[in-house]
Amino acid sequence: MMRDGEEELGYVAIDIKSSVVRMLKIVLGGNPLPEHLGAEDRFLVDSLMRATASYGANNGAYKIECREEAAWEALMISGFQKEGNVSVTELKNIVRYTPGQK
Repeated sequence: MMRDGEEELGYVAIDIKSSVVRMLKIVLGGNPLPEHLGAEDRFLVDSLMRATASYGANNGAYKIECREEAAWEALMISGFQKEGNVSVTELKNIVRYTPGQK
């Protein structure tokens, strides 16, 4: 969850499966993602994705995927590419880490 003081800006629901951290749902300001993201929404999606990537790297993942199609365009700048019904990239494109080390 991301907050600005007491205000909830958004959150991402995630899990890790087969060494892939998966962004299952992204909610901004209590609402599902709009079809077209404005600049502030893109910033929030990017921040939530980076927090997810950091969590994944610290918990054995090597890839990150997003199932929220409305976020895919915003994530392309970070190296995400569409693969079927998800958008995916390797964590090394997002965070620096050594796999297997905490």
